[in-house]
Amino acid sequence: MASALKVYSEQSLLPKQWNKDDQRALTRGYAGNGALNDRLELLETRLQECCEQHLALGLVPAAAILKALAELEQTKKRVVANNC
Repeated sequence: MASALKVYSEQSLLPKQWNKDDQRALTRGYAGNGALNDRLELLETRLQECCEQHLALGLVPAAAILKALAELEQTKKRVVANNC
């Protein structure tokens, strides 16, 4: 049985802009939500790749490792934003 891990980003939006079933922001009529979905997709890919690499070695990644990946992504985004 697969378990779930919630990983939070620093992004936020109004609940009416969120599609709970797809776990993505609604894009129709909401400028900028497409970029948010792109970031969520990247984060999801990075987390899945990390899990696959660990499982290939017969290991289960610790929640702290997965959460650190999300934090690393947020830190990189802040550095880029501050250097623009």
